[in-house]
Amino acid sequence: MIKNLSKIVINNGGTISPLILPSELTHGTGLCNVALFEDKGNIIANIRHVHYSLYHSEFNQKFNCKWGVLAYLNPEDDVNLRTGNYLCKIHPDTLEVDTYQKIDTSERDIKPVWTFIGLEDARVFKWDEKLYVCGVRRDVKDDGEGRMELCEVEWDKEKCIEKSRDRIEVDPHTYLEKNWMPIFDMPYHFIKWANPLEIVKIDIKDKSTEKVEEGTLDIISSKTVITKNDKLELPRGIRGSSPVVKFGDYRMCITHEVDFFHHHGMKKDAFYYHRFMIWDKDWNLVSLSKAFSFMDTQIEFCCGLLVKGDDLIISFGYQDNAAYILKMPITLLDKMEWEDDYPLNPKPKKVTWHEPLTYTKEEYKNFKFKFPGLKKIEKNYSQCYQDLFTLSCLNGKTNGTYLEIGAGHPFYGNNTALLSKLGWRGISLDFQPKLVKSWKEQRPNDICLLEDAIKVDYVKLCKDNDLPKYIDYLQLDIDPASNTFKVLEKIPFDDLEFGVITYEHDFYIDENEEWRTKSRDLLLSKGYTIIASNISPDKNSPYEDWWINKKYLSKFNKNIITDTDKDSLFAKDYMING
Repeated sequence: MIKNLSKIVINNGGTISPLILPSELTHGTGLCNVALFEDKGNIIANIRHVHYSLYHSEFNQKFNCKWGVLAYLNPEDDVNLRTGNYLCKIHPDTLEVDTYQKIDTSERDIKPVWTFIGLEDARVFKWDEKLYVCGVRRDVKDDGEGRMELCEVEWDKEKCIEKSRDRIEVDPHTYLEKNWMPIFDMPYHFIKWANPLEIVKIDIKDKSTEKVEEGTLDIISSKTVITKNDKLELPRGIRGSSPVVKFGDYRMCITHEVDFFHHHGMKKDAFYYHRFMIWDKDWNLVSLSKAFSFMDTQIEFCCGLLVKGDDLIISFGYQDNAAYILKMPITLLDKMEWEDDYPLNPKPKKVTWHEPLTYTKEEYKNFKFKFPGLKKIEKNYSQCYQDLFTLSCLNGKTNGTYLEIGAGHPFYGNNTALLSKLGWRGISLDFQPKLVKSWKEQRPNDICLLEDAIKVDYVKLCKDNDLPKYIDYLQLDIDPASNTFKVLEKIPFDDLEFGVITYEHDFYIDENEEWRTKSRDLLLSKGYTIIASNISPDKNSPYEDWWINKKYLSKFNKNIITDTDKDSLFAKDYMING
């Protein structure tokens, strides 16, 4: 399970931005559960402001209060759980709040008769050029009955006023309706249930009224228009979260699910998880991710999703106290974990992401290929010990040289960060401007160039950057595997030599099983010998081969073990005993 999607996104060219309103408006109480909508290129957000702070003891839950692990901390003059909403414009570069106005609901408010007050978890969108927010309201009946309410908002520089408020009734009657997901490209349609799928359409012209204790409600009707009977057997029920957005020829949303449990004394608590769901144009489910967490915390909730260029813009709240926007490169969907029967369409079924296998000095005794200087190394950075393998082969060499093709993040999962700290120098290439920029900020003394690796003249590159014709370490790792092989073909092995090579062939997702074979044939023909094949970050995802130059065998660590007979070689088993 991916427990910290935000960390993966940040370390792979994405960003996370906090959404903050001035404290004189919030008085230190919570902001959460932000909804997003793109209007003519501008990102609009609805930020939920709760007039309380939520205390929840996370992780080992050692610090309970007298009410248990969870408590609402209210202002002394208002012990209700009150919600207000702010419409905001989001800065296109920082994804932080640019301008904000509170939605004035005073013309249509009636005296609340229940503890939860206001429109909760409202999504924001436009249908027929009208701006709406839609969430659940539970304060008009003394039993807390909740209904989705569709509210048109008039918003300009001078005002932000609720223009209409229509309560959406359902048949048959239920106690609580919440978290319906608006379908952006289908006006007046919502996904009411995701598993099995049920889509409802509201009729804004079919209006009636209902008398309640403190006033009169405007009512509109809804009816089910699309259903599917293919309910998935999952450990938890899938509930609504983000809106439904167009994703190429498909539609996508993020759902949530809740794992409830009880502490001693019957205090209820929960873990919140999320999933990506993707349907085709006929509303057949084609892709379902496995459950994930945004920040490895218990209480998280997502209300916003946009597809903008090459990125997903996702908004979520932590507890009821903090709100964030996550800018996630769409390519990272390939790294998510997907249910076997519903892989990322049209990608192959087995697409996974793994956190780096990090070495720490506590593992020194069990490290198989010790080398001078290993005792001083606190930790490494590579995903599967490539940096330590290179140092092992070269007897802990300092002041070495490298050519890193597919630089990635400057530290997270990076194969040359440790080498650089040990005095190595070299050239790194990447095709993503955001990543190259992060290198300039985080590794300013190392060279990282924005280049298409397939088109580079490598002899000229090395000459211009004062690299010798013999280079200690070559990394080849760009996506997809076919492009990595194109770069391998481009390397002028008659002019440049390498001591150690780590080559990513991504065999575990290679449908035609061709790039591993082709890369091996080429490297063998150039005088390199494979030392460790089918390196995997787990037990069954072979993605890389590790090579050395036969010409320089006498210079390499004699303790290095050749292991080339396994279908999948778990990197930790290869490098560390036990």
